[in-house]
Amino acid sequence: MSTSIGSDQLINTKCLEDLSNTELIRLVQDLQVSSKRMDLENQIFENFLIANEPGLIAMMGHTLEAVKKLNTQYSYKPQLPPLTGGSPTSISRVSTLSVTDENLNIDSSVAKSKSDRGPRINFSQKTDFVLREIEEMQTSLMKFIGISHRKKSNLQAEIEESNIRAQEVDDSRNDFEQTIVIEAVEKLTQKIPAEKFVRYMQEWLKTAQIMVEKLRLRTSSLRTQQAKLKNLLVQKEELGECVHEVDFEKLKIENKNFQLSIEQKNSHLLELKRINGNANLMLTNHKKILQKQDEALRNLKKTVKATQKRIIELEEENNQTENELTFEKAKFKQLKKKARLYRVPDVMELIRKKAELDELNKTLKTWRRKSNIQKIALSTYTKMMIHITGAPRPRASWYNVGRSDRTDDMILDFPDNSDTLSDSSVN
Repeated sequence: MSTSIGSDQLINTKCLEDLSNTELIRLVQDLQVSSKRMDLENQIFENFLIANEPGLIAMMGHTLEAVKKLNTQYSYKPQLPPLTGGSPTSISRVSTLSVTDENLNIDSSVAKSKSDRGPRINFSQKTDFVLREIEEMQTSLMKFIGISHRKKSNLQAEIEESNIRAQEVDDSRNDFEQTIVIEAVEKLTQKIPAEKFVRYMQEWLKTAQIMVEKLRLRTSSLRTQQAKLKNLLVQKEELGECVHEVDFEKLKIENKNFQLSIEQKNSHLLELKRINGNANLMLTNHKKILQKQDEALRNLKKTVKATQKRIIELEEENNQTENELTFEKAKFKQLKKKARLYRVPDVMELIRKKAELDELNKTLKTWRRKSNIQKIALSTYTKMMIHITGAPRPRASWYNVGRSDRTDDMILDFPDNSDTLSDSSVN
């Protein structure tokens, strides 16, 4: 059997037992395709009836139940419909089962189904059903796309809000840890003072209130802008109803004129930008030169100040040198005068004066040693008296026995320096 034979011919000419495996597979595939096609046509027709004549759906179901009961009662076996794709039998059967009375005459319907299958839906009607279904599907698809876009925008806004909130929470946490947990801890107690924490929270609440006020103002401004845009959109829609083709041509001409003026303005703007760039370049160069000159001027001022300071120092040194020179001149004159008036004494007189000087030095040395010994004894007795009497300082009455007022004054002043005198006497 050739593969070009249709499935309906195979069923009409052969029994299923006589078919080969390839033919059976091809027959099953054709039946599956036709079944899917019929299901699609039935679905389209059912949607059409639901939208236009919903009462017929219930009547069709009642009719099909009656036919099923009739088949079970009379063992009625309907003939197998042709398997062509262009004649769906389920839709034609539904079309033939339309009734006007609920009390259906089963015998007449059975006779009619045996004799004639009734009118079927033609290709133009099917096309009309399909186009209507496509329009409805497109409408529902556009609605679904709009709803999806709104949901997507809302979800994106929620995600952005969540990210902003998470970022704000992280920033607040980091700021809190840096300001309170790290910097506010006392070094000695290793604790956070309550005053710093309360002050930080008050400042944070003030900042939050200020931010809330700013957001409220921004929200009110956005609402006002939205209302303005809605009114503008309504006005445009109202004006769009009165717009004609001539208005569009006029707008095109105006747009061309505006584009020309925009191009001229852009070229003029580019020229101004070029001039501005050159001016900025020259200004930068002059600024650099001015900075160099300013720096040189500052260096010169520093040099002048240093020179003036040096001049003042040199003038002071000159005055001091002149004073020293005057003093040395006077001293030199005196020495010169002494040298001029100096007469060399006799040798024997010099020897005698020298002997007298040596004798006086010896006597002075002896008296100094005696004085030191007496001072040491006096300091010792004074300490003993202080220790015996328990007085904090030496008293004047200790030194007033058989002495004049001058001697008493000298002795009263002596005990304060007794330790120093004792040390010097020992040396």
